Amino acid sequence: MVFSPKDIDDQASTVKKWLKRVFSKGRVSPVKRILTLIVFGFVFVLSYQMLLKSLLSEAKENDEKLLQDRNWVVEANLYDSAARFARLCISSTKSDSPNALWYCEKAKILYKNNSTQTPPNLREEIIKRDAYGAMVVDMESQIAGIKLDKLNQVPPASNRLDLLLSKTGIYLTSSLAIFGILAFIFGSIFTARMMARMKLDILHRRMVLLVSENC
Repeated sequence: MVFSPKDIDDQASTVKKWLKRVFSKGRVSPVKRILTLIVFGFVFVLSYQMLLKSLLSEAKENDEKLLQDRNWVVEANLYDSAARFARLCISSTKSDSPNALWYCEKAKILYKNNSTQTPPNLREEIIKRDAYGAMVVDMESQIAGIKLDKLNQVPPASNRLDLLLSKTGIYLTSSLAIFGILAFIFGSIFTARMMARMKLDILHRRMVLLVSENC
């Protein structure tokens, strides 16, 4: 599943509005602030996981399509070679060419090696009868089948990528979420300490000023 730019913008806008409400409520007390951090970490993990899954799915589909196209090209070339030699056998036999026997033997070998998709009984009958015209028809039908498969191509799911997504993806997103939460917590603690020191410093100055005025 690949998200369109409009879907991403809509989801980002919704999450942004929701996070504003959550963080505004999280400022009330430390408990709510911790709950806010937990919610934020969960949203971060879920969003990053969805993005990672979308990117991996797109890359997986492209790789599978490229590999399948290469296999189809190789198969089509083999079928075409067998059909070409069968045609050469037929034409050279009619013209009494000295190479006719060699063409026919080559055509028969290529047909035997590349007719695995043909029903066994029909395949053996064609070879037994030296029906080179039938070999041409069979090989051309195999090429037509490849073209039909291209139109109906549905890439299968990759178990390895699913495993990568389920383990490595979750590990990475969880690690980033935990790191973000810890960084936010330590940042909040550091900021709170700095604010406390500033308040103490201001209070100390006021007390010194008050004492000096009384004296």
